[in-house]
Amino acid sequence: EEKTMEELKMKDGPVEGTITIGCGEFEAVDTLASICDSFLRKYPMVQINLHTATADAVYEMMNQGLVDIALFMEPLNTEGLDYVRIHWHRRISSQNRI
Repeated sequence: EEKTMEELKMKDGPVEGTITIGCGEFEAVDTLASICDSFLRKYPMVQINLHTATADAVYEMMNQGLVDIALFMEPLNTEGLDYVRIHWHRRISSQNRI
């Protein structure tokens, strides 16, 4: 995060480039889509690549430097990771309530 913020501060022209995100396929991906949408509205010249895989595969891609950001479900061993916890609550429609 700090590296990205420093790069953005030092940038004279428009912000452009590619961000690679790795994540599993689960309902919270809607939250990720919303975050990406907001980011792209602010920085339209940035391209976002999304890789979906199992948590183990995404973790390995992150350790190899193949993804810039990873989205995981807990429980997860966070030792050695810089992370932000995204609080997500399932939206329940009136049809699905018990």
